[in-house]
Amino acid sequence: MRLSVVLPLLLFVPLSAADPDYSGIWKLNAERSDLRSTNEPAAEILRIEHRGARIHCTALPADGGAPVSWDYSTEQKDARYRIGDTSRNSHLKWEGNALLVNTLVNGRDRSYTVMDRWKMSKDGKTLTIRRQVESLHGESETLLIYEKQER
Repeated sequence: MRLSVVLPLLLFVPLSAADPDYSGIWKLNAERSDLRSTNEPAAEILRIEHRGARIHCTALPADGGAPVSWDYSTEQKDARYRIGDTSRNSHLKWEGNALLVNTLVNGRDRSYTVMDRWKMSKDGKTLTIRRQVESLHGESETLLIYEKQER
């Protein structure tokens, strides 16, 4: 009898309670990563602030260039932003506890699609990003392994 009361209440527990918190400073481990040639270079350092549905990212490029920042929303809202000479439109959705980030990139002389799958390790110390880039010139895949840095 009590089970029939508890079970319906469990159905109303938000699934987002199990979603990982990507907040932190993440450093690319190039030795563990598979950095194939791609239109979309990997950031050396990713600084992520994840609060609720908002994910604010700052990328520090390996070449010492200027940091680039953008915002995502996990509430089925598209994120529109610019990086360099490209405009970007990203859409996020959860696949279990993995975050899928699909981005359309448009520039003067190039257009392509970036499909990232973010997955955090159970101990929260490793962020794995599987990246697939599709363009008119073909498709490439990259595996990015980021390790959480102590502040």
